[in-house]
Amino acid sequence: MKGLMEGFEYERDIRQVVIDEAQDYSYLQYLIISKIFRNSNFTILGDVNQTINPYYKYESLDILSELFKQSKCISLTKTYRSSPEIIEFTNKILGLDHVCAIRKTESVPLIHRTDSSMLYDDISLPPGKLRLRKKGSAGGHNGMKSIIKLLGTENFKRIRVGVGKDPNIDIINYVLGKPKKEDLPKIEEALTKAMKASIDFVSLPFDKVMSMYNTKG
Repeated sequence: MKGLMEGFEYERDIRQVVIDEAQDYSYLQYLIISKIFRNSNFTILGDVNQTINPYYKYESLDILSELFKQSKCISLTKTYRSSPEIIEFTNKILGLDHVCAIRKTESVPLIHRTDSSMLYDDISLPPGKLRLRKKGSAGGHNGMKSIIKLLGTENFKRIRVGVGKDPNIDIINYVLGKPKKEDLPKIEEALTKAMKASIDFVSLPFDKVMSMYNTKG
């Protein structure tokens, strides 16, 4: 009512709006959204059979085409998240006959690779410094502490990318913030080398990869 009387606040800078769980928004809410984001493109995703609204259910999301002109409704009929048995059972409950599963039921052996490497940022190294090691402690890195605890060993290879640190900035704010302007090119170059090292690690001995990418100094 307020929007009709006073007008809707218009967001002109937002060009793309993504809405998930579309079945849980009412038609009125979509009407308001379409008024606020008049010049935006929309991607709307949902499943009318998964609605949580006990009082309202869309027969089809195609009804939203009335609000979003020049739109197209695409129905997906294949799922990879559930087995054929589950899909067959739920189709009976929902009265559907057009949804099918693409997951295979055949038993496929799962191969665990024991020789792996971890790539992560390291504040103990100067910005842009690349250091490859065969093993080692977490060195205060909480992410590595979790991985070591999960694997039960420190004996795995790692590729460390230096990001440096600033004594005047809290560590958490520093690692979650943007790199300094002068450090950004160094870090980007180090990341590029780190990705190449990860690829070379697949086909070359790690000693060879260390000699190729470990920066001196």
